[in-house]
Amino acid sequence: MAHYENGYSKEEDPMLWNLHEIRHRIAEQNPSPEQINMDVRDIIRQYRLDNLKIVNGVRKEIKNLGKAVERAAE
Repeated sequence: MAHYENGYSKEEDPMLWNLHEIRHRIAEQNPSPEQINMDVRDIIRQYRLDNLKIVNGVRKEIKNLGKAVERAAE
């Protein structure tokens, strides 16, 4: 994987800094879209987030995101 640099400092914007760190950890794990979906469903059940909806039909967007992550890692 290519060297990763977070474009935000923790002091500048803590929320965006954390978001980039989380995305980086996920990219390092390289999960399949199916694994991401299973993990999200587990989190929704664990925290009883019943008001959240799982949107079907976003596989193409997830696949495109995965390809973008792969290109960025080259």
